[in-house]
Amino acid sequence: NTASSSGYTNASGNGHTWLSNQTGPKYLMVSGVNSLNYKNLQLSFGLRKFTADTSNTKLGILVGTDTINMTPLTYTTAVSETAWSYVQTNGTIPKTTNLYIKFTNSSSTIGFRLDDLKLCGEPICNVTPLLSDTMATNTCPDTTLKLSSKITVSNKPAGIIVTWHTSA
Repeated sequence: NTASSSGYTNASGNGHTWLSNQTGPKYLMVSGVNSLNYKNLQLSFGLRKFTADTSNTKLGILVGTDTINMTPLTYTTAVSETAWSYVQTNGTIPKTTNLYIKFTNSSSTIGFRLDDLKLCGEPICNVTPLLSDTMATNTCPDTTLKLSSKITVSNKPAGIIVTWHTSA
């Protein structure tokens, strides 16, 4: 492998994918990724172009919950045709139990090498928080604690008064 990824942090150095400039279907499809419990999703990867592509439009990056209704992500890179670079995409990546990510090459003159695909996001807390004497606030930032108008306190020690406060 004479084109091993290098020149960016955590480059694996081997096992990249080649999207040829030859005729015929030129794509890489990744599927089965569970992104449901994450927010602010960001796709990044190593990229090496073998011919200058100043428009950054020949390599298409599409995401979706199926292979029919996919939306494009954008990216920017240097014009370099000989060096690897680490690319971060822009756009909305859907939350789903089966995310599809498709890389396409629409060029007959430019070839692309891809390596080190990485999808990152912030975990979403999906547990309903419980209030206790040691945790009097909602510690899960993405979950709203809903209290009904009737609060029943079980195992309340004698002499303890439960009060309800709201803020305006």
